[in-house]
Amino acid sequence: MTGTLLHNMSVPPRYWLSVRRKPLGGVAFCVGAAKYWYLREFNPASPPPREALEAALARFNVPNRVGVFLAPDGRGQAAALSFLAAAAILSRRSGPLYLPWRPIDPALVVPAGFLLVFPEEGVEQ
Repeated sequence: MTGTLLHNMSVPPRYWLSVRRKPLGGVAFCVGAAKYWYLREFNPASPPPREALEAALARFNVPNRVGVFLAPDGRGQAAALSFLAAAAILSRRSGPLYLPWRPIDPALVVPAGFLLVFPEEGVEQ
C-alpha cells in the first residue's frame, strides 16, 4: 500500500475533558437498582395485569408529557414509586424517553432502576 499514513492510536491522550451537566429541574420519580424487582418477585413470564398497572400509575399523578430516564442518583426530592407504577412507567419507555401516549403493555417491562424527570422550561437549579 503506497500513500497510506499510519496513526498510532495507542498513545495516551494529552488532554482530558470533563463535562458536568446541571441537574434537571422538574417533577421526578425514582426506583432503585434492578434488585428491587427481584425482591418483589417480578416474573417477566407472568407480568401484572394491564388494569393493575394503569390504576397504580393514576395514583402517582405522573405528568402527561415526555419525560427523560436517567441513572438513579439518590435524589432526595424524587418520589418513590410503587412496584406496579414503576412497571407501568417502564412499559412506556422508549430508549431514554418516557412516552405518555404509548399504551401500557406489561410485556414491555424490562426491570431496571431509574430516575424519571419531567423537565420544566425555564427552571434553574
